[in-house]
Amino acid sequence: MSNVKTWMPLYIGDYLADTASLSTLQHGAYVLLMMEIWRKGPLPNNSARLARIAKTDLQTWQEEIWPDLQDFFFLEDDCLDQKRLRAERKKAEEISRKRSEAASKRHEVRTSKTDAKFQQNTCKPHANAEQVHSKSNAKASANAGANDHAKNMQLDTQSQSQSHISSLRSDIPPSPHRDERQKQADEFAEFWEAYPRRAGKDAARKAHTKARTRATQAEIMLGLSRHVDVWPDRKSDRAQFIPYPASWLNDGGWQDDPSASAAASPATPPQRTQGRPAIWDAVPDYPGV
Repeated sequence: MSNVKTWMPLYIGDYLADTASLSTLQHGAYVLLMMEIWRKGPLPNNSARLARIAKTDLQTWQEEIWPDLQDFFFLEDDCLDQKRLRAERKKAEEISRKRSEAASKRHEVRTSKTDAKFQQNTCKPHANAEQVHSKSNAKASANAGANDHAKNMQLDTQSQSQSHISSLRSDIPPSPHRDERQKQADEFAEFWEAYPRRAGKDAARKAHTKARTRATQAEIMLGLSRHVDVWPDRKSDRAQFIPYPASWLNDGGWQDDPSASAAASPATPPQRTQGRPAIWDAVPDYPGV
């Protein structure tokens, strides 16, 4: 948008009802993002850019703000738009409609009063027929001018209302895809089913959502399959060396070399020092030692 908006509609009751679960930090970031979208349109889906707009650092944004805030926005063409502005548009349209109806009623009242006065004046008896005809023509001309002025005012009001509604429609994002959240849930279920160490599911879900902003589902699953091939079995005594799913996702594990994973390295017993005894071999055997 070329012009900078100097105001933004915000109905406080609806806003507080929708965002009751947010923390103070998340409230501030949410309002800042709303104002940025209202002024400039949809924002790029870039964590660093969004963190700057929210006036916070990238780590705080990714760990404390965005996981709970993302439900208030939707992603379309790799851009973020705001859901609440749709409700603001509906209320603005309702206000414009009521104003237009009020203007139309005022016009009808003025027109009926003007017609009543004209009929009353034309029915009065006059001694001079020419004078009566002259006054009637003058009143008819005045009434016609008043009607034209009232019609012009009504057209101007309707035009302004339509212009206001059109500007709001251009600022309000379209409805989000309803299947986006279901798609995210299905992708996480696929990852969770394939990961050999199932611990910390809620943390893993948030980490998977953040990981999907950096890689596709296919890339994550392909990297996981390479690691699963070298990791120990989930039921073995070495399953503890498999990283937690949230840690693996946050560290970008799908990009790592599976052979370099700590879980893939076989446990090796300590080797004796060649040429001289190990330190404990030099200690005499004493009772209790």
